[in-house]
Amino acid sequence: MLSFVQVEFPAKERPRAFAIYGMTFALGGVGGPLIGGLLTQADLFGLVWWPIFPINLPIGVLAMVAGLALLRDSRVRQAPRLEPGGIGLATLALLLSSEKTAGLG
Repeated sequence: MLSFVQVEFPAKERPRAFAIYGMTFALGGVGGPLIGGLLTQADLFGLVWWPIFPINLPIGVLAMVAGLALLRDSRVRQAPRLEPGGIGLATLALLLSSEKTAGLG
């Protein structure tokens, strides 16, 4: 998401865009569990906690429609160059970390 802010806004407007992003991110972190708790306690239609799942559907559809309408195309016009050394190092790091978390290392 931060890369979208970097691409979509000119340098002068970025601080405000980052502030709005931070505020929205924080409100989502607080509001999500609060709304989920309210939906669970309300026990809509006797479904107990199931209503917490479909609540995201209209929000996601609205976000997709807004994104299609408001965001411009920001794709790079040339193919990215692959760096074999970096790919190998990242692969090695992922393999070593997965062994450690799986209890193999």
